[in-house]
Amino acid sequence: MLEQNPLAWNCKQERGSVTKWWIKGSSEVKHGNMHVRGILSNVTGARASLIVNDDTETPTTTASPELREKLRYRLSEQIHILIPKGQRLFVGTPHAQDSLYANLIEAEANNLVLKMFEKEARFTSNQTEIRTTFKPIYIFSGIGTHAKLLKDFDDYTITKQETDYLIKLKQSYPLIDCYSEALWIDRFTSEVMEQRRKECTTLGEWDSQYLMHNRSINEIRLDPDRLIPYSAEVTFHTANRTTMMMLGDKRIVSATLKVDPSSGKTKSDVSAAALVLQDEQGRLYWHRSIALLGDVAVTDDNGQFTGGQAWQVADLVKEFKLPNLVIETNRHRWLFPFYP
Repeated sequence: MLEQNPLAWNCKQERGSVTKWWIKGSSEVKHGNMHVRGILSNVTGARASLIVNDDTETPTTTASPELREKLRYRLSEQIHILIPKGQRLFVGTPHAQDSLYANLIEAEANNLVLKMFEKEARFTSNQTEIRTTFKPIYIFSGIGTHAKLLKDFDDYTITKQETDYLIKLKQSYPLIDCYSEALWIDRFTSEVMEQRRKECTTLGEWDSQYLMHNRSINEIRLDPDRLIPYSAEVTFHTANRTTMMMLGDKRIVSATLKVDPSSGKTKSDVSAAALVLQDEQGRLYWHRSIALLGDVAVTDDNGQFTGGQAWQVADLVKEFKLPNLVIETNRHRWLFPFYP
């Protein structure tokens, strides 16, 4: 870029290598005028007036919470090598729900977000009639190899209403995405976007790359977007000698408590317990998710339980009147001690 940019005529490389070089007339002795390093490299011995983080989030650096934490730690070191009034620039697309780009925006950093489509609407209800507040230019069904760019008149019709647009589909689809005009219509034509939609294996990948949403690009079994928060608590009611577990006005017919013990290693996850309820209609409620802290069991001088992880699990069993629980063993062939 420096070699070919006419505005950088005085920034030609005079000496150095591919990863570090000096321009003509530079007074910098040690660090070079340009220094290129991997995003996870240790740069604490350097100094800079401008740091450009290109493609900061990738599948390699965001595949797990541990990797994302490592990435954040490495990036945090940059503040210590910036000279006063130095600047950092982050360029890329989000690859996780807890994207660091979102954190930067929340911290009121100057930002420019360029989405492929300015307006969007998603439908997953298999309806043949849907409404949008904008006129759709692109209507996609599905994702991956089965994705299709629907055609006006052949696959749907659009009617302008007083306050919105009514789209009537010729058949129902489990997934419909409606978008306004593309950002670069001369380059990203409808044929190009349909092919790219087919190349994306997950909705997260599509949303991340083209809509700049904070999504995991990998397939995930738990979709945070489909979690609906609720505030109701469990109550018990007895009638006709029958005790019912209620969650608000929903009758609970199943309750499962699963415990995942930690191996105890320094960098491993903590032990956790999760309580999932199910109502008569089959809806699931993730009612409790608790980190189990401390020793597995704490006893007094007489050997009686007084605390620990086993005690916390027992409290859950007692609170929700559970007849049993499931303890995951994995590679750890041990269980919680018996608590009467």
